[in-house]
Amino acid sequence: MTTTPVTSPFSRKETSAHPVVHRQPRNRVFKDLPLSDLVRTLSVLSVAALPAPLLSAIIGFVRRHSSAIVSSRILSWPIRRTFYKAFCVGESKSEIAANIATLRSRGINGVVLSFAREAKLDGNETNSTSAKEDAGLKSWVASNIETIAQVSSSDYIAVKFTGAGAKAVQAMQNFKYTDSSKIDGLKALKEGMFEVCEFAKQRGVKVMVDAESSLHQPAIDYLTLEAMAKYNTDGSALVFNTYQMYLKASLDKLKSHLNIASSKGYTMGIKLVRGAYIYVEPDRAGIIQDTKPDTDNAYDSAVDLLLRGTHTTAAQPWTAEVMLATHNTQSVDTAMSLFRSRPTGKQPVQKLVFAQLMGMADEISMKLASEIKSMDGAVNAGDVSVYKYSVWGSLEDCLLYMLRRAEENQDAAARSRITAGLMLSEIGNRMTFWR
Repeated sequence: MTTTPVTSPFSRKETSAHPVVHRQPRNRVFKDLPLSDLVRTLSVLSVAALPAPLLSAIIGFVRRHSSAIVSSRILSWPIRRTFYKAFCVGESKSEIAANIATLRSRGINGVVLSFAREAKLDGNETNSTSAKEDAGLKSWVASNIETIAQVSSSDYIAVKFTGAGAKAVQAMQNFKYTDSSKIDGLKALKEGMFEVCEFAKQRGVKVMVDAESSLHQPAIDYLTLEAMAKYNTDGSALVFNTYQMYLKASLDKLKSHLNIASSKGYTMGIKLVRGAYIYVEPDRAGIIQDTKPDTDNAYDSAVDLLLRGTHTTAAQPWTAEVMLATHNTQSVDTAMSLFRSRPTGKQPVQKLVFAQLMGMADEISMKLASEIKSMDGAVNAGDVSVYKYSVWGSLEDCLLYMLRRAEENQDAAARSRITAGLMLSEIGNRMTFWR
């Protein structure tokens, strides 16, 4: 499905990859941030804006010497005070709770939280037959349950299936819809996933399943749809699947999954992203959108489909809760406009959530928070909200996450410059005493 200038509000005149932020001098999006937060973020962005070869060299050095850096007070202190505080929500339960409370005080509704530490593998798991016998899977289940315990009801946790151990990863790679034995190979992982979902249901926490490479995605889709069919049956979504719109097949897959949810009578949980695995796909030419504008168009078409309630060959209407995880200003603005202009009455998308990474695109998050606050009953409370995606764990746990995040976002220099410019403008406003 594609949109047209006649029927769609999306219109991308710019072909550049540079995002557009509409500056509003009188509406200072960072006016509620403490000066210390502004200075810290600017210091982080100054590193992110370094030339790519230099940044890659720094990332490689830190990765090779991560243990020594973490164990050194002199070296670890500045990292903890800058990058860790910018991208990670904390280590102890009290620290995590305090930082989430700070986010909420600024209008952010909550967090999508992931545990930074990856599951530890051992050589005994390849012969296991259940979640209770699989050491890597047990560690994965325990870490997700521990993450659920760190957040409040209405928050989300982010689940990454490839963290579940070597046996689980191998079963995912071997998976085929048409082979019952390959489906049976996922039994232990499905058992572990349901254990996580049960605890999440008790706590009122939603489970966001991250998308991964296309090598593992068919198994992830199968497991997530199975969990939705079990846990999304009360008119709301507990479990969410992620759709990476840089993949050519994602829009059709989304439509197919909406039809499945409609036929089985459960609410779809949908997270839309442009995608983070583009550099590791085995067949980029065959499965990746040909250009960045093609990815933007696919993302826009998916948003248009969901918020207008169009499409589908389903016999019954579908319902969904949607998270738009994006740092693209135009996508955010148009989605909000579509959501606010919907006709009254029951709509297929019951809740719309926007999400940005903690430490990135704060101008978008703060602008959304302000706009949601000013709606004054235009939509029901809780129908639209804004969240931050973050990780928790020790400095050592989070260091590798921060390095991966830096690598993934080396091409986000334009976004970093925009954020830095707005923050410098805010600091300038505070220092100009006559304003």
